[in-house]
Amino acid sequence: MKPRTLRVVTKKRVGLLARVLQLSVIFVSVVFAMNASATTLVVGNCKSSGYPTIQQAINAAPVGATVQVCPGSYLEQVVISRSVTLQGITANNGDNVYIDAPLGGLVVNATDLFGDPVVAQVLVTEAGGPVNISNLSVLGEDFTTQGVLFAGIYYQNSPGTINGVIVESQSGNQLGIGIFLEGGASSPSVTVQNSWLSDIDYAAIDFETIGRPSTALTAKITNNFVFLDNSNKPAGIQFGSGTTATVTGNSVLGSGGGDTGILIAPGATGSVSGNSVTSTSNGIQTNADGILVTSNKLSKNGVGIDLGTSIGGVKSNIIIDAGLNGIEFRCNKNPNVLSNVINGAYGTGAVTGVGLSDVPLALNTSTNKVFNAQIVRTGGCS
Repeated sequence: MKPRTLRVVTKKRVGLLARVLQLSVIFVSVVFAMNASATTLVVGNCKSSGYPTIQQAINAAPVGATVQVCPGSYLEQVVISRSVTLQGITANNGDNVYIDAPLGGLVVNATDLFGDPVVAQVLVTEAGGPVNISNLSVLGEDFTTQGVLFAGIYYQNSPGTINGVIVESQSGNQLGIGIFLEGGASSPSVTVQNSWLSDIDYAAIDFETIGRPSTALTAKITNNFVFLDNSNKPAGIQFGSGTTATVTGNSVLGSGGGDTGILIAPGATGSVSGNSVTSTSNGIQTNADGILVTSNKLSKNGVGIDLGTSIGGVKSNIIIDAGLNGIEFRCNKNPNVLSNVINGAYGTGAVTGVGLSDVPLALNTSTNKVFNAQIVRTGGCS
């Protein structure tokens, strides 16, 4: 019997086998990822096998899963620390999904970048991927603990989209925030759109970082409605230092009690355009050189635009029926205030209405048009 000849496996064959094995691993990985991303879990009783609470479904959800919430009221604080989609759904011709405070009350469940304690009804923290929330309502309580931030939805160093939500009643200690977005080392990007916020006593939408190079945040705030119906002088949309934001197409309605429609802190960059701000004490207050404020409509505000310390661009805005001043320069030598229209600055009581107020003496403001103001321009500061 002839000895068996050993089969020689050439390098070429080894390479082919390795490639086949590699492709098999990739295929299995892709199938696994598709199955994970296609996973859907249900909360409530509108479908079979629903989880009783949102938090239980979130805990069971793999990365990329969708958690659908049946209409109803859910008394809980929710913490999300992985990439998922949380959405209210329609069942039996209704789709009102409410996240209410637990029966035992809300408790501190986070710390912000500044080391301050935060109570968040929906906390998204270090998710590592997009967290998308849509079609639900977050209803707060009369939270009175002093020195603690109180947020309806809090994104902490996590990207994602908030779409079509209602956030109400984050109030009680003058630190209530409707939607709180905070950057971090992962430089997340968050979109807030088509949402409604009311009864909030600090800021309806607030976004910030700690203002260091190692932390960043990009925010897109678009087509939201903010009602500033709280008496504690809140801000509608508030920029923090170190953020880059596009704020466009939003409507802010104030009560005129010391509130500010859009408040921009020093060190922020981006744009504020195409927004409508009505009946606030200050329509837009900007303190950042890197923000372009354009084509906004501001009506019945005490001050239409307050330049603060900014020399950023303020262009083509329309200011109607200012109770005090159309544009307040504060002796700020901003050469980039151009082509704005002010129609009506009637004053309040003994206070005279001014179209362009406290303008530096040598500053040319001729491209701005002022109609029907008690005084067109004041200033004279050097």
